[in-house]
Amino acid sequence: MAVDSKAHIGWELMRVRNDEGDLTNEALALLLKIVLLGLVVCVAIGGGFSIFRSVTDADAGPRDLSAVDVGFLQDMIDHHTQAIAMSQDYLSSNRRGGAASYAAEVIPFQRLEITMMDKWLTRGGFARGANDRHAMGFMGMSTSVATMPGMQTQDTVDAFTAAVGPVADGLFFDVMSDHHRGGVHMAEHAAAHGKNSWVKKFAANMARNQQQEIVEYSQAIKRLRL
Repeated sequence: MAVDSKAHIGWELMRVRNDEGDLTNEALALLLKIVLLGLVVCVAIGGGFSIFRSVTDADAGPRDLSAVDVGFLQDMIDHHTQAIAMSQDYLSSNRRGGAASYAAEVIPFQRLEITMMDKWLTRGGFARGANDRHAMGFMGMSTSVATMPGMQTQDTVDAFTAAVGPVADGLFFDVMSDHHRGGVHMAEHAAAHGKNSWVKKFAANMARNQQQEIVEYSQAIKRLRL
């Protein structure tokens, strides 16, 4: 989501207090920005949830979901689940870290997308994929869930979870960028080869948003001098 200059202001506000704990002039200026931007964000969110309601109310019956649609939805649920878990792991030790606002952004948006994908599968007469299944069949591949494009190994996750400070910030951006690249690859295929129009639009939006977040992460790395 393109909120680098908006949603992250609130997190910066937490770090600009003086020694007595009072807000500085800089913080007050940021607070004013938040109020003004909040009005814009509320309108955007209202429109966004209207879209989400329309999407989830759409008819996604068994006749409407192809093998590509189903495979994408099942595999992306597991893909999102790891991204949420890694974001939570980062925040558990780095709530005021340089990547905190980005990690906090991943969790609600990807949870919402999982809810949507679950609903589509249920309406189509399908369940989530089993953990031990062969994944990526919708792209003509055969691999485990753990080795889908962008999925991180347990060693990488362990190192990521143990890190703190700037090291954790850099790892978050690196790991999540790699994770997103895998998600973009999957979503672009579903957008191009799926059947259900809602799933295709959803996949196209996901690919665009995650690619944009990769750019934001790259910019943050430079800004934070990681």
